[in-house]
Amino acid sequence: MGDQVMFGEFCSGTYSSWVGLQRCCTMRYLAPVTRNKQQLNKIAHLMALLLGESPHQACLLSRRWAQSMRRIERNWQQAVSLSLNRALSMADLLHSNETEQLVHYLRTQPQGIVLVSLHMGDYLIGLFHILRHLHGRRIFIVRRKAASAQETGAFAKLKEYGLQTGVIRSYHPAAALQVHRSLCQGHVVVMLYDLPGTFGTTLNLQFLGQQVAWVKGPAAAAAMARAVLVPCITYRQERLRCALLPVSSPVGTGQIQQSAQQLADWATVYVRRYPDQWLHWHLVPEMVVGGKIG
Repeated sequence: MGDQVMFGEFCSGTYSSWVGLQRCCTMRYLAPVTRNKQQLNKIAHLMALLLGESPHQACLLSRRWAQSMRRIERNWQQAVSLSLNRALSMADLLHSNETEQLVHYLRTQPQGIVLVSLHMGDYLIGLFHILRHLHGRRIFIVRRKAASAQETGAFAKLKEYGLQTGVIRSYHPAAALQVHRSLCQGHVVVMLYDLPGTFGTTLNLQFLGQQVAWVKGPAAAAAMARAVLVPCITYRQERLRCALLPVSSPVGTGQIQQSAQQLADWATVYVRRYPDQWLHWHLVPEMVVGGKIG
């Protein structure tokens, strides 16, 4: 199969509802939120309810969250505008005790791999840090057509580095088939999973003590192709770090709910630990089933 098909720039459609991934740029729609006092008050209220923080502490957390978002935006812009060598230097600053073991696993794993991430911290740099070690494996990024300049530039760095990268457009009619085929051929597919129903078909999961509806795409894609599911979470603790979490290898179609809940459990752990670094606080009301936080 030629590159024109394998790496096609797909547009919109309906067949890929279970893929259910990014319809727009996180930083583009977050920028106004981080500078709006009313919006920050709403996020502080959510933090108080879901994390059990006092109103004063939740207020401080929401301000730190706004500062983190602006720092992340600056980092993304810098990574995109820098030369490849400078961008690699930024990725090299990221610390992970498990990187060597995971990279060895990814390189030697014959089955397809779904590499999933939260919208947390400098996650584009975290993905770049992992993926640039995967020479010899084709990498597909599942994205929506309306991607940001930062995302486009960050993923272009992978190709500039010499990796075989391609884009699968999540709303194309053949997107689900393309993901499935890529995984069955042993490739790596990158997805983001902390997304509500406006991004695709969902499962009801427990997250931060609430029942939320998150996209089933990553867990379903792994299950349908008998692929392994590798969660990656990027965060900052004194320095930039990347947590590579226990994998599900491989998952069957009867384990989609279980695998999706495992991802939500990891999200709960890290969002509670680093609440000011999770980018999607403003989407929580949309995520909660029934719209009522209790």
